Formats: sequence, C-alpha cells, structure tokens
Amino acid sequence: MERPISLGVPMMGCIVSLNKGDGSFGLVHKVIDNFGGANGWLVEKHPRFVADLTGDKRGDIIGFGEAGVYVSLNNGNGTFGQDKLVVNDFCIQQGWQVKRHPRFVVDLTGDGCADIIGFGDKSVLVAFNDGKGNFGPVIKLLDAFSYNEGEWSLEKTVRYMVNLYQ
Repeated sequence: MERPISLGVPMMGCIVSLNKGDGSFGLVHKVIDNFGGANGWLVEKHPRFVADLTGDKRGDIIGFGEAGVYVSLNNGNGTFGQDKLVVNDFCIQQGWQVKRHPRFVVDLTGDGCADIIGFGDKSVLVAFNDGKGNFGPVIKLLDAFSYNEGEWSLEKTVRYMVNLYQ
C-alpha cells in the first residue's frame, strides 16, 4: 500500500517528506524546481493542486500558471518528473483570476484520472484527462455557475466539486 507524502511549495520549488509508515516523516528534500515563488508562482495568482492524473493512486502536481496548466507526474518513489505544459487555457494570459474563477482538478468521468474544470466569466469549461496526464481540448460544459451571471462571484457564493454517485 502506498504511504502518503508531505508536499510543500515554498519559494524554491516543491519539497517532500516521505512517510515512514509509523506516523512519522523523513527528511525534507526538494523534488522539482518549478511551482515555487522563485519561479514566479504566486499564491494569489497561480492555484496549485495535487491530484491523481494517471490512475495509479499517486498524487501528481498540477499548477495553473501564467501561460497555461503545467503538470509534474509522480514517479512513485518520492520524486516527480519534469513539469510540462499540458493545456494552454485556465491561466492568467487567458484572463483567469483566482478571485473570480475557481478551478478544480477532479475525476469527472469515473476513470480514476482527474480532469480540469474551471468556472469562467461566461461558462463552465472542462479539459478531460487522457489517463496519461495529458488533456484534450478545452470545451464548454454549461453556461450556469459563471461569474457574469452575477450570483456566482466568490464574495457571494461557493462552488464545490464532489462525486454524488459513489
């Protein structure tokens, strides 16, 4: 059985501490340079998540950057692969803002691999995962729950993503 790791993203990049299996954790070590403040990733601008993108029950790193969505896949040994750009949307350059546009990384299709869903100005958009940590084209799901509807600002309402059918 996989043991959880502790993952942090300080200024210098992503760091982890491996679970020893007895409730304690090992030494902290850096696993990837990207996703930290020293690389321009800011909490108030760039959401970052850990989600299973390949169905292997291991958390992969996904970040919404300036120019798109970046992914670093978990190698299964406490390390992560090189980050790569996987979607050219849901980002600052496309007008996405933390204060206006919630984004989630959740399994929408039941295949065990998390997809990207974003609540934009005019509609809800999705990019479906191919099971290898890559994503298909961004498509519109529906017009409801969008920022321009007026009731769906973060100051007034909350949106959640949860599987109601398990």
